[in-house]
Amino acid sequence: MTFETGELTALVGTSGSGKTSLLDVISGRSTGVTTGVISYNGQQCTREMMRQKSSYVLQADRLLPTLTVRETLTYMAYLKLPGHFKPSDIDKK
Repeated sequence: MTFETGELTALVGTSGSGKTSLLDVISGRSTGVTTGVISYNGQQCTREMMRQKSSYVLQADRLLPTLTVRETLTYMAYLKLPGHFKPSDIDKK
C-alpha cells in the first residue's frame, strides 16, 4: 500500500477482516508480534516514528458536542502530547 501526501484514504471491509489490526500496526499502536516493513518517505520506520507520524480516527465517537472538530483535535492534543509542547506547536501539528 502507498499513501500519498494530501490524499484521504478509506479502509473498507467486513467485520473481522483486519481493518483495525492493520491501522494499529501502521500507527504503532499494535502490541502484538508483527512482521514486515513500514517505510515513510523511503526510510524504514520504527514503531516510535510511526506513533509520531501517523494517526487515525477510531470507530467510537469521542467528539464533544459543544466543540468543533478542530477544537476537539486541539483539546485531544493537549491531553496526549508531552507538556513541553506550546499551543503554537500543537496548532502546527
